[in-house]
Amino acid sequence: MKNTCFAVLVLLSCLGFCATKLYAQGNFNSANAEDVALSFYKTAQAMPDFAQWAKKTPAFKYQSVTEAPVYIQKERERLLKKWAELGKEDDVLNIRTISPVKVDTVLTEKGIAESYILKIIFQNPKETYFPYKHYDDSFAVIVPDLPKFFELPITKEQADLVNSDIQSNRKHEAVINFFIKPYKSYADHPRKINKTDQWVMLGNVVSISISSKKTGAPLWHYGAKWYISPKGKELRDIYNARNTP
Repeated sequence: MKNTCFAVLVLLSCLGFCATKLYAQGNFNSANAEDVALSFYKTAQAMPDFAQWAKKTPAFKYQSVTEAPVYIQKERERLLKKWAELGKEDDVLNIRTISPVKVDTVLTEKGIAESYILKIIFQNPKETYFPYKHYDDSFAVIVPDLPKFFELPITKEQADLVNSDIQSNRKHEAVINFFIKPYKSYADHPRKINKTDQWVMLGNVVSISISSKKTGAPLWHYGAKWYISPKGKELRDIYNARNTP
């Protein structure tokens, strides 16, 4: 545990000098700044001041003196509902980004294709984070072991599918969804990353899905063996119960 904490502190120290932003792209089911801020405070076990959040929304300035208290209360209730739903076992952040990908073919001595490697390409794969801005606060979602997922073995069928799709766009880009399970927030003070004070939250990769930038069709999927959703556990328990003598 001490070694893990030390490694994270070293990572944060490195990020203080230079880091590569993995820009999260928004869509209807990807995490937005509010989701990240809520997850940060939930992981830190610290309740935000939702009334202050309501006062910072663009809509608040259009409320009349009599309407403002009602608006604040409705916003508080909405945020409290989201807050109550956080922290469950199946609660993960879906961080969606668009990045170039490529497939490398590993050849035998005779020049025969032996295996295939899927590569997710980032500018600096050793120092990466996902940045979010929520009102006056900046957040950095850091996944310490993310670089190990940038090169992954795939089958020939998967390689052919990815290659046939990425050839259709000049940058060879694909849509990548990182499903992240937060496990620690540094709520004592923000850390300096790329010359900006940012609240840091750490997470683990639960799954990764890659889909076509052009059509949205699924191309490849990875699921961590250590993670089983509550529904998955329920099905596993039912299976085990039925097959136990």
